[in-house]
Amino acid sequence: MARAISDDHDPELMADPAFDVDEVGAHPPLPDPTIRYRFLRACNPSSRASVTALRLSIACMAAGTLTVLLGIDRPDWAVIAAAMVLHQGPDRILGTYRGIHRIGGTVLGLILLGAIYAWSPTGLWLVAVLAVLMAGIELFLVRNYGIAVIFITALAILLGAAGGAHGTVQHLILSRMLGDGNRRRRGVGGPVDGGARCASTHSDLGRRTGG
Repeated sequence: MARAISDDHDPELMADPAFDVDEVGAHPPLPDPTIRYRFLRACNPSSRASVTALRLSIACMAAGTLTVLLGIDRPDWAVIAAAMVLHQGPDRILGTYRGIHRIGGTVLGLILLGAIYAWSPTGLWLVAVLAVLMAGIELFLVRNYGIAVIFITALAILLGAAGGAHGTVQHLILSRMLGDGNRRRRGVGGPVDGGARCASTHSDLGRRTGG
């Protein structure tokens, strides 16, 4: 092996003891951690999984509770909005970008929905609109979450209005905007952000102390 490499390299370089290929042994890869090890590691209060679960619990409970107390319909949308932003972990930069994508995509999705509602498609045209919205979700969900949320918002409210269980399209648009805005303004800006910061600080301290 060393002879084969020497054909392509400078002889002076090959004479260097640090370049002796024969002394480099083959080390087998480490085995995958067991399920028990991964479970116990995730149960550590300073682990990424525990911090993420704590943030999600605080955010979802606060978002749902505030939505109910304020009398806004569909508290489940506020809970889902909180979970979609925070479920990727305690990375603040990633969470901020995802939050911006979420609120921006929701607003643009409501504008798109207003245009669709003004058109009022029926029959095959409505089926085509739903198909285009679903295709948009599949195309952009991985590439750009903000663009995907535009299609997700419009599709979700159209399907909700089709069921007729939660009022008119105008009512659903208002509820969606209030629920999502309430989660941003109160859920994250107040107690949720405070709890999330405490959890993040606890995680940082745990990593520094080796706990």
